Amino acid sequence: MPDPHDAWADLPNGRLTLDAEEAFEGEPCASLGRWLKKKLDLSLLRLARRTGGGGGCKSTIYFAETDAGPLVVRVPHRGTGWSARLLGCPDYHCIAGAYAVNRLFASGQPVPELLAIEQDCKILGAPFAVFRRVAGIHLADYSEQWNKWPYPEEQWGEFLRACHSLEPVKGAGLVDDEGIGGCASWSEFISRLLLARAAEHSDLLPADFSARWRRLLEDCAALLDERPIGLLQMESNGYCNLILDPATHDIKAVLDFEEVTAGDPLFEFVTMAWHLGRRGLADHGGRTCFNWRRFYRGYGSAVDWNHPLVPLYRTVILLEKLWREDRRPRLGRLLRIVRQTESRANL
Repeated sequence: MPDPHDAWADLPNGRLTLDAEEAFEGEPCASLGRWLKKKLDLSLLRLARRTGGGGGCKSTIYFAETDAGPLVVRVPHRGTGWSARLLGCPDYHCIAGAYAVNRLFASGQPVPELLAIEQDCKILGAPFAVFRRVAGIHLADYSEQWNKWPYPEEQWGEFLRACHSLEPVKGAGLVDDEGIGGCASWSEFISRLLLARAAEHSDLLPADFSARWRRLLEDCAALLDERPIGLLQMESNGYCNLILDPATHDIKAVLDFEEVTAGDPLFEFVTMAWHLGRRGLADHGGRTCFNWRRFYRGYGSAVDWNHPLVPLYRTVILLEKLWREDRRPRLGRLLRIVRQTESRANL
């Protein structure tokens, strides 16, 4: 595989992008200015709203210039997070992933410093979080057309190892800003998520699909609950949640912890494989711009791709992607997986 650093200058036109922004004035600007002065003793010099770049579709992003340097103000949309909305989590249950971000920042990991969370909707119309802005290149979203990976996989492995080593305060599943998971166990979360996604696409699936998986989930509940539980980042398997150093290409910041989950690291690896390429797991087959060996060096161990829970985790991911127009191959894979899993379980 070619050295990804050699590819930096050759990325497809328009894919490497700085955030676009537009000056923003009016009452939100004045309200935020008053809030910054009162809460953080900072003077707002200029406010701009982000208008371009990758990611950010689930939040409104403001860039604030202050007398103490640049900040980012992130205003999540109501019910932010695909899984959170599907599982009926309270609106704004996780504004900034504060529990994970604060612990990772304290341990020296590349995440922005979280300065404050404001729950009062009167300031900007919704709760919001304020971070120090990290200088660097914010890449546009992942594209299968990229044949080279523009940052070091080893560093990504080191980051995920640090993330996975953290434990929630209690519970499993989607974690709120206090570090509390929304489910009592990992098996409960996976069962609820798979069945909710199946119900969302019931018009595309066989009538007995959910019933078959309900039996299988009961059969593997003990295996699920034997798995290690760590904090899963679950949002940066593409490029759009990364700030990179333009000179060294190192990760300067990992962004967006709204879907931070207390669960099995293998679930995050299977999600990565779907996005980044892994034979038998990704939609695009074995083609990959991601060097798993380098990732393993950073993470400290290899992934057990033959683990019996891999087909279950892959089913959860495939169900999530059924909204896309190219769904026919995914439907075929889903039916093969459930048949094979039933065969192994003698059901």
